[in-house]
Amino acid sequence: MQSARLDALWRRPAVVGALVLALLSSAAALRIYDLTGKDIWIDEANGILMARSGLRGLVEHLKLDSSPPAYYLLLGVWMRLFGDSEAPVRSLSVVAGVVAAGAVLPIGWRLFGRTTGLLGAVLVAVAPTHVFYSQQARMYTLLGLLGLLSSYWLWCAIEYGHRRHLLAYALATLGALYTHNFAMHLLPAHALILLWSGAWKRQWKRWAVCGLAIAAAYLPWLPVFLGQLNNPEQYAWYARLWDKRGIWGAVRGTLFSFSPGEPRPFYQLAQTPAISFSPVLLCGLTLLNGLTLTFAGISANNARIRRAAWLAGATALPLLAALCTSLLSTPNYVGARVDQMVYPSFALLLAVALSGIRFDFLQPVWAVTRYALAAALVYNSCAGLAHLYGNQLSDGDRALARAIASKARPGDAVVFTGLKRASVEYYLTHWNTPATLFSYPREAAAHLGNLDTTAWAGQPALLRAELNSLEEELRACPPHAQVFVVLTNEPINDVLKDYLNLLYERQHLEVLGKFRGAGVHGEALLLSLRPPW
Repeated sequence: MQSARLDALWRRPAVVGALVLALLSSAAALRIYDLTGKDIWIDEANGILMARSGLRGLVEHLKLDSSPPAYYLLLGVWMRLFGDSEAPVRSLSVVAGVVAAGAVLPIGWRLFGRTTGLLGAVLVAVAPTHVFYSQQARMYTLLGLLGLLSSYWLWCAIEYGHRRHLLAYALATLGALYTHNFAMHLLPAHALILLWSGAWKRQWKRWAVCGLAIAAAYLPWLPVFLGQLNNPEQYAWYARLWDKRGIWGAVRGTLFSFSPGEPRPFYQLAQTPAISFSPVLLCGLTLLNGLTLTFAGISANNARIRRAAWLAGATALPLLAALCTSLLSTPNYVGARVDQMVYPSFALLLAVALSGIRFDFLQPVWAVTRYALAAALVYNSCAGLAHLYGNQLSDGDRALARAIASKARPGDAVVFTGLKRASVEYYLTHWNTPATLFSYPREAAAHLGNLDTTAWAGQPALLRAELNSLEEELRACPPHAQVFVVLTNEPINDVLKDYLNLLYERQHLEVLGKFRGAGVHGEALLLSLRPPW
């Protein structure tokens, strides 16, 4: 009787509409709250500067980067419409994050039932790591949305065989491929799902045409992608972490980011809380128990079992492909970052597991258990969110840029070291600061998002030559121009520091302050140089 009443309640349009509105409003509020509380950091700033450069300039930048152009082109249009201050540039990710939570609801509803769809959407709405990326001017929430839609339309095309589903699958997959290179791991995963389902055997010609169409549409970008693969600096920063952390480090990052655990990835600077494995264990046991009951056929619903198997494959197989390629080639499995491509699918899979926890002989018990577990997961997510909001990195690069802008005059110069330039340049150009920007080493100006500082530090003769060239460029500045130097404490700057210490002893140098970095470890000194020439 109680079940029938609940089912009747679910069918009321007013109730459904109120739940959907409450869900989307909550997801939006969590992502909008304190949106500008943290500084724009290196990766965000690099993307914003590339989005400003136009199509031709963007392609040249991306040859030295690790991403396709779709997000940056979309961000460029977005900035022209809404501006390029912190809130507008991040709001694109807010929209993608809210839409991802909203998309889980109808997909779960259609394939697994109302309760499953609602639980999955709630889990995405409050997930700390998903909220974290929804507040960054980066492509990861958009990638997760496209990854979910790609896998969903794949299953619709398999199950129903309509051409419109096949077209939607091709478009979503292309969108993911043009958003991030990690989406390449969708292709072998989907090929295995096609073989497992028998769809390839039944309609191989249709699927072959679909695959060729995707390949043809991606072909214009293929030369750049292959060049990115051959660029040793693309993942040089992560290769050292991979050597140190190994497979377990990558998998651990995924476990914590998919569970309501750490509120931000390992590469972000924060006062991390005392992390325990309890949320991971709670999430894992729920997933194991619920899926075991589902696949055991307790519900006697073969369609549900097939769909749960598809969803498990769509979630796990791309990650497995990434692990394999990271072992065989350049490490690319950045746990708690690129794995966000399958996080919405994982949240829906966890909702399937929660819905699968049922003991029909004792109905009240399974109902209480299901929602008690869901409440525990949401509670842990809220605890992670509270820490995320309370740990914003403010007054770092923004304050550094403000200190330069307050003193800069037309003709002045700013010299950036290492990877410090992108975020400060974002603020300086946004405020129309009248200064010419330089980089040391000069090569860093060509790709602001990555630089193999370890390799450079091992070449002191080359660094001295860079210093001589930099001094010649600064001599061309107007007479009496002031030179600001943003100096990071890295081995790559040892040669430059020796030169600056000599100027300091001769009273040609003044220390203006020390500033922490936004988003990553390290501090920087702001120096004012009165050129001796």
